[in-house]
Amino acid sequence: MCKLNFDGSKLNNGNASLGFVIRNSGGDVLLAGAKALGPNISIIQAEAWAMKERIRGALSRSISISSYH
Repeated sequence: MCKLNFDGSKLNNGNASLGFVIRNSGGDVLLAGAKALGPNISIIQAEAWAMKERIRGALSRSISISSYH
């Protein structure tokens, strides 16, 4: 089983971004990603987009997920 972490952020200049990491039970990174989202994205949208990207990444690699953070 794997653990997925994600975060969305909104910078002082108004731009939003996201990031995620998927680790195996030993803590090794299996997949990580980050993306600039631009200025017209709220922090809630950035968080939701990050969650979607981590799930999409896990599914694309057939990674079994045990916990979400």
